[in-house]
Amino acid sequence: MHALALTALLVTGVFNSLVPHPGDQEGKAAVPTSYGCIVAGNTPAGGSGDTQVLLAGFDNAGELLWVDSLIRGRSCNLISMTAVEGGMVITGSMTEEEVGVMAMALFVDENGQVLWEYRNRLSNEHFTSACQGVDGTILCAGGTTNEGAGGFDVVMAAMDPDGTLLWRKTLGTAEEETAHHVAPCADGGYIISGLAMGWGAGLGDYWIIRTDSQGDTLWSTTCGGPQFDYPWRTIQHGDCFYVTGSTLSFGMGSYDWWVLKLDDQGAIIWDTVWGNKGTDTSMALTVSEGRAVAAGYSEPETGNIVQTVVLFGEEDGEVLDEWVYDAGLVRQITELPGGGFLLGGSGILIGEDVMAKEIDAQGNCPPLGIGGSVTPNAPVLSPNPACSMALFRTSPGATAVQVFDLSGRLVWEGAPADGSLQLDVTGFRTGVYLVSDGVALPSRLVVLR
Repeated sequence: MHALALTALLVTGVFNSLVPHPGDQEGKAAVPTSYGCIVAGNTPAGGSGDTQVLLAGFDNAGELLWVDSLIRGRSCNLISMTAVEGGMVITGSMTEEEVGVMAMALFVDENGQVLWEYRNRLSNEHFTSACQGVDGTILCAGGTTNEGAGGFDVVMAAMDPDGTLLWRKTLGTAEEETAHHVAPCADGGYIISGLAMGWGAGLGDYWIIRTDSQGDTLWSTTCGGPQFDYPWRTIQHGDCFYVTGSTLSFGMGSYDWWVLKLDDQGAIIWDTVWGNKGTDTSMALTVSEGRAVAAGYSEPETGNIVQTVVLFGEEDGEVLDEWVYDAGLVRQITELPGGGFLLGGSGILIGEDVMAKEIDAQGNCPPLGIGGSVTPNAPVLSPNPACSMALFRTSPGATAVQVFDLSGRLVWEGAPADGSLQLDVTGFRTGVYLVSDGVALPSRLVVLR
């Protein structure tokens, strides 16, 4: 793995870093690892207008260790990344010419190596979230038009830890529904935050679904007002459930945060609306030391969107504190063993970049500092995995291409023509290779038979 330096202004135990790269990179997640954290997002694929998954690793001081990219089909879109035993599950969608948009789940280790992937080749379907149940089952949730009661419906796909499909179910009505997030429950079941459109109190409502370990509904409830209300996270804590999202039905007039505490049957214990005059959305949630800690973004002034964390009292929903950071948005928050939090999402300087931010238990964080732009494994290999030929688009100025196995042994080399090279892998053994053009970081190529 090649290492790159990212200059960060640091204080002890916390950091504030970006993966700088030309253009806009949509940051989605940051997950702790044994060496620091891995971050994920989406990036343009070779200027084609399509997207690919961007992964990067930071050490515990916020120094950038490695950058990599993954592409599946014509393009792929990461929506979430969740820690499970032995690695992380990336969920989203991918596009193929023959099928269209279909659901995607990738299991990667903490270095970004894909260990298995799931794709069902059903069009007009996506996974938005995944979690691991107490029995080890990996449950992916999202939306589909392939089955169910009509229109978009919530889809659940349960897999064993090796990626083998165990069961698949849908929930919905003749109207429109989709799942935004799924989390495990202590009894082996799951809690899903879904969006119901056309049959709740308004145009769109929180639809909270409690299931058993086989995806059968134990109870469900809708919460909302006359306008659009979007739930982005629901988690269990003790015997209760916490929900965070955005509401247009209540608050200051534009979208505001709407945080709820529900009892074990889905009845509202308390709800709190928080926001500024601009657009405010909460997309991340955890519970820590008597506080519901929600994160997302707020717009205190028009056009000034900032990363924001708000602490709510666990018993009554009272706002206890507000932490505001750099321009950007937070899409994931994880409590750390030392009492602080890891934030993942996007930072915005000139454009949007994938962000990792570690804050202490009081919300302290250093100012953002970055060095020059780096190019992740920008040379695109397609298809990848490959079984015969792979097109390698090289970096500007590249004059040679070399292929190494994971032991560092040179197995092939050649010269590109007009910025690309057709790589014949029919003589390669099944496995993972590093393809380098001497300019950007190496790209991983998976060879299958």
